Amino acid sequence: MSIGGYGIRCASVVVDRRRRRGYRGRMRIRIGHELVFEVPRPTAILLMLYAHPDATATLEEPERLAVEPALPVEDFVDWFGNRATYFAVIEDHRRLSVLAESTVAVDERPPPATTPPWETVRDLLRGATDPLLLDARGYALPSPRLPVHAEVAAYARASFPAGRPVAEAALDLCGRIHRDFRYYADVPPLKGVIFADSTGSVMDVAVDMIRVDRG
Repeated sequence: MSIGGYGIRCASVVVDRRRRRGYRGRMRIRIGHELVFEVPRPTAILLMLYAHPDATATLEEPERLAVEPALPVEDFVDWFGNRATYFAVIEDHRRLSVLAESTVAVDERPPPATTPPWETVRDLLRGATDPLLLDARGYALPSPRLPVHAEVAAYARASFPAGRPVAEAALDLCGRIHRDFRYYADVPPLKGVIFADSTGSVMDVAVDMIRVDRG
């Protein structure tokens, strides 16, 4: 391999700890990522450590990203609207570190039980014309790598009874996937197999969630 990571730290800390127990208002959170790599040969690196543009309103100060040793970096927005950072390592480095920090202020989200029924959300996506809904619709359509499977739809159906609030259903489905399947980083995905012995690549957790939602 041309790059080896040997240290990753991610943390989020509540900034104002004076809030009383059970406080449910706005909260300030400091978020940080520190990645340390060993780079034995020239390598191009692409990272996504910024807040999504849809969440920039929650930022209390400009995000900070530092690369040590200092290298020229280029920021861009990818197809899905994520802000990404690209840089190239030209010389060998025994240690290359990337530090990203930000502070956000977030309000409590509505309880899952108060969100619309999942059928309402489904119908909105089918007739989407609003740019935000059109963006979400792309995740609901089948694709060559994530087609709709009857077996997957049957598995997901248990979390989506008629009229259930969409957030409540999605949380239930996510919890079931976490409980029902074991993920191993060193097991490659099996071609043509949907659920094989309840194992899969650790990188496929999000993929599995999309796959069952499409069903």
